[in-house]
Amino acid sequence: MAELVNKVQDKGNEAVPDELPPLAEELLKSAGQPAGPIASSSSGTTGVQANVPDELPILSDNPATGQVLKPAAQQTGQAGQDEEHSRQAELLERLMSERLTQIKTESAQTEAEANKEPAINSAEQQNILEDAKPIEISREGFFSSVAEVLKTQNIDKEKLLSEDLFNRMRGYWDTKKGAGRLLSTEEKLKAELLDEIRQLEDLEYRWQVQRLAIEEDKRYLDERERDIKLKIELVKSMSKRLKTYQDVGHEKAFFLHNGMVAKNLRELLNALQVTDEETFGYHVTEDKNDFAAWIRNVICDEELAARIEKAKARMAMAKIIEEVL
Repeated sequence: MAELVNKVQDKGNEAVPDELPPLAEELLKSAGQPAGPIASSSSGTTGVQANVPDELPILSDNPATGQVLKPAAQQTGQAGQDEEHSRQAELLERLMSERLTQIKTESAQTEAEANKEPAINSAEQQNILEDAKPIEISREGFFSSVAEVLKTQNIDKEKLLSEDLFNRMRGYWDTKKGAGRLLSTEEKLKAELLDEIRQLEDLEYRWQVQRLAIEEDKRYLDERERDIKLKIELVKSMSKRLKTYQDVGHEKAFFLHNGMVAKNLRELLNALQVTDEETFGYHVTEDKNDFAAWIRNVICDEELAARIEKAKARMAMAKIIEEVL
């Protein structure tokens, strides 16, 4: 029995086995000892109590203090449950706080909207102010006119006052078409006139800005057109210069009297620079200028042909062609 108790103490923290160990009485029977109450031996050794209790005492994990500790897995589970309960309590408290704040905000907004006065636009406000103005009715009317007539003119008063004065008064105002309703009509017209003039000033300012912008755009447009024209002239000039290097057909070439041939202006310049005066005199006389005629009809440069035609000397012609090239 003591051996069994020691085994139980050694395996206090181990898991519970699938099957329970044999009862104490069965162990005694297997050892050859009779079953029943066991008395302590006379030798003073520790024995088993005579009456076996229904439940074994709880084993102590700490012999010094006698404190009973729970298994590690049970302690961990209990700590996890406590942490989860604490987290849920904090979450519930935060949700309740947020909901309470939301309810207060919605209540404040509802109260503010309930106390808010409806918005009035500028036109309605102007109408309200105009309605609040005191209405001043002109005292000039039918009877004031009658009184003026009686004072200033010598007429039959009885006949003037004998007819239906009320209907005459109503007809008087029907013909007036409200001319004497309000004394503020003139002031209102003046205010409207000033407002229209201010609008005209604004329109005039916008017109002036737009006009200046259009003038600036026109100036910019004129500059661009001038640049385009200059570019066109430059392209034409470059085209002419390029044409001076292009050969004409053999049948259109310039054949000098000494046998030299010029198929373009560059070759004509070289011919003029090296040819003799006799050959030059054969082509240029008082009546003709073969070089100018060839440039005009074959090269198709009227301006250059006119300049060559005015020059009578060989080197003068060569200088003019060299400037063009």
